[in-house]
Amino acid sequence: MFGINIDYERRIFGFDLLRAFAIFCVVHGHARHLLNNTILEAFPYLPLPHGVDIFFVLSGFLICNSFLQSVSRIGNSLQKQQILVFWKRTALRILPNYYLILIVNYCLVYLGILPGRIDSVSIWKFITFTQNLWYPFYDFFWESWSLAVQIWFYLLFPILLFCLCRFMNMKRSLFVVSILFIILPMIYRVVVSGKYYDQFWWDVVFRKVVISRIDCIFFGVFAAWVRYYYKKYWSKLANQFFFLGIILFLMVSYTPRVPNTFYCNVVF
Repeated sequence: MFGINIDYERRIFGFDLLRAFAIFCVVHGHARHLLNNTILEAFPYLPLPHGVDIFFVLSGFLICNSFLQSVSRIGNSLQKQQILVFWKRTALRILPNYYLILIVNYCLVYLGILPGRIDSVSIWKFITFTQNLWYPFYDFFWESWSLAVQIWFYLLFPILLFCLCRFMNMKRSLFVVSILFIILPMIYRVVVSGKYYDQFWWDVVFRKVVISRIDCIFFGVFAAWVRYYYKKYWSKLANQFFFLGIILFLMVSYTPRVPNTFYCNVVF
């Protein structure tokens, strides 16, 4: 109807379903207040995960899978040219729109049309995606937090993978990188978990900081590693892990989210 040709044979139903669910979670999280004082106020009547987390995992999975397919065509090694092409495509896809919206946000806040403060923020941090590396930011362009997480993944992942591939093969290098960036954010959350935060500051300090959230993407990277190198077990245990994932989701969703508890700070 819209002139878009879709190759349905190459579509992966599971990914499309997860994308749809993630979109619903994001929209619900931002717009659920519109249902207040209505019959649908509690819809969908069960806790939902953060949709951005799902997008992070999918992004890591798809990018890692693309890298593996690319290097397999040229002798199972990562070349500088591949990294440069990857960065070029990423920059062209993301940076023009990001900087445009950054300028628009700055002008609207400056004119008083949008709430926020520009006198207490460094615009250069937003230009360089360093507004939330290991420290919180607020009062201006909050939506950029997730893109900063993605950008640092796009920068670090190929560099670290390239460096490790000088000393070990792609399989081991990818495993080390993914495990490293799964463990380090957990250690960070353990270190700072003893501090008290109310709901607002928990959201700002933990949920919207690069070092605390980049592990979500590397869970996707690790999943792509398992699928590529252990495809037999990936297919064989797919149903078991599907139901295990549902169980873990229900356990986490129905755990009381008290912001100053150790469990909440480490897991979320």
